[in-house]
Amino acid sequence: MPRKTITGETSTIFRATPSVSQSAKELYEPQMVSIGPYHHNSDMTRYMEVHKHQFLHEFLDRNAEIGVEVYVQQIRGLADRASQFYSEKINFSNNVFVQMLLLDGCFILEFILKLDEKKHDILFRAGWDPLTILSDLLLLENQIPFFILEELHSIVKGDNGNNTPEISVDLKSLIINNLFITYLHDGIHPSRVNGPWEKPHHLLNLYHELSKPFRETNTNSYRSTVETKINYNLPQVIPSASQLHEYRVKLRKKISPLDIFHVTFRKPVMKIPQLVIDSTRRTLLMNLLAFEKCVAESERRWTGLMILMNCIIKSKADLEILQQEGVVLNLFASDDEAIKFVGQLSERLTIDFTDHYYTDIFGAINRHCETRVARYKARFFHQFFNNPWAVISFSSSLMAIVLSTVQTLISVFTYQNRFRRH
Repeated sequence: MPRKTITGETSTIFRATPSVSQSAKELYEPQMVSIGPYHHNSDMTRYMEVHKHQFLHEFLDRNAEIGVEVYVQQIRGLADRASQFYSEKINFSNNVFVQMLLLDGCFILEFILKLDEKKHDILFRAGWDPLTILSDLLLLENQIPFFILEELHSIVKGDNGNNTPEISVDLKSLIINNLFITYLHDGIHPSRVNGPWEKPHHLLNLYHELSKPFRETNTNSYRSTVETKINYNLPQVIPSASQLHEYRVKLRKKISPLDIFHVTFRKPVMKIPQLVIDSTRRTLLMNLLAFEKCVAESERRWTGLMILMNCIIKSKADLEILQQEGVVLNLFASDDEAIKFVGQLSERLTIDFTDHYYTDIFGAINRHCETRVARYKARFFHQFFNNPWAVISFSSSLMAIVLSTVQTLISVFTYQNRFRRH
């Protein structure tokens, strides 16, 4: 799969690599509603086409003064530009492609407007789960260009002169408040909501942009937080949470982080913003990884964060440590599901481990763990506290030493008192 850059009209809507999609199709293919050409009219989502047409009519009814031919004409004028956003050739006729863009775009906008109007009862009566639909809308393979949504929203608002009082909220606020803030707020940088933002290429790209920290000046912004000499020719990984515990490195939840990527290490404490994991976020995270892998100039912040989680979570014991400290909030049905998710991460992180978002922090932690004192501490705790019998033996020996010392002191004090009397 060729990599492209997010510049000009270059392709930014890709398919996941064949090896990825075959091993976990449900993470990359829509489960309820298809958007765009890659999964158009698929068996899994075909039953939703009737509902999509219903949403189309309800969207058009929001401004009855504008006929459907106006929408078709405007989208037809953008069809050639839209086709350039896909990494694969679109094997649709122009008419079918235009109809698909119109239908899918109107469905997305009407879905968001219904959420904004709190008309959840309509969705639930139809047996729909808004989270499942949202998850489908943020799949890399399930996108249409963002400017299609902008054009449709502009038409229905009446920006061409046919004004309607029904839609007064701008598109950015509708999407952010009703999709991201409501359901996936933990990944959004707060200052991005009302601040400047680059025009996205699609909804997944929008979420990626909104998560970008304002203070970031380069692709590895945290390199300034630690001062250490690092051999960038070696893989930059760190021990698991259990192993870090043996090295006496304390893992703590970062209170009031600047953003979800704001990881810091000040000897011997590593602070990490809380990461919430559930089925919806699992799908989103895997598609963010795929997006960053496909787009060459994308800042791979999410990939770096997942490298970090993949390093420190290797077992249930690691997960328990992170949950106790509040670093991970596991909303899966069981810890096994969370461990399975981390295993899926390790299969997808096929990137350069010698230089990533947290390279310098990893280097500082490794330098700390390589010191003689830290190694002795780790060896001591590993030998005496990993085995319950060893703990009992050590405790018994320590108690014997304490009792012997106390007995000796009592004897000394008794002797001194007798000596003073005489």
